Amino acid sequence: DIFVSAGSNLSIPVSFSPTLIANHKACVEVEYPEAGVVWQYPLQGTGEGATSKFRYSFECQARKRVTKTLCLQLEGLVKGPLSRPESFKCELLTEENSDASTDAFFKRAVDIEILNPILHNGNDPLMLKCDFEPLRPIETSAMLVVTKSSGGRWRFPLDFYATEPEVDDVIRVDAMINTTASVSFTITNQFPTYANFEAFFSGDSPPEF
Repeated sequence: DIFVSAGSNLSIPVSFSPTLIANHKACVEVEYPEAGVVWQYPLQGTGEGATSKFRYSFECQARKRVTKTLCLQLEGLVKGPLSRPESFKCELLTEENSDASTDAFFKRAVDIEILNPILHNGNDPLMLKCDFEPLRPIETSAMLVVTKSSGGRWRFPLDFYATEPEVDDVIRVDAMINTTASVSFTITNQFPTYANFEAFFSGDSPPEF
């Protein structure tokens, strides 16, 4: 028996050591015999495979696209024919300290599709098609999380590198000494919604502009 004084808190430690990559359920009961009261606390644990030591990398110029097919071996999955087909889904998680702009970048620039979302044999790899199409230079990482419908997760680290884009065009302007000339050019909004544009000179531009 554990005695808790009035106004005090009780911490109940719970350990979880799964042997299978699946969902596990339990219930902790706390009883107060004198009052005939029982509190129940349902628990749900998820067995998770070890994070992959191999890092998958995607690299291209901004405003270009690179497509890769990932062949993921799900360690810990029952080998051989499965007793029932297992379906899988995936999501991309950004780093904990990432800001809203990074999350928006991944939503726009990265597209992942599972080519064989249902496995009948644990020896078969999970095949994913990944498209990376960044609009701006960036160097960042994310975690690909694969989830099994009957419970269980696997994590695969991904690295993304987008280098400076190619020069879009060269704008030429001529002017006589001590006179001013101007030129205009057109920018097309490639997005399906309203977008804000900002025009400015780089810091190393000469004062004549």
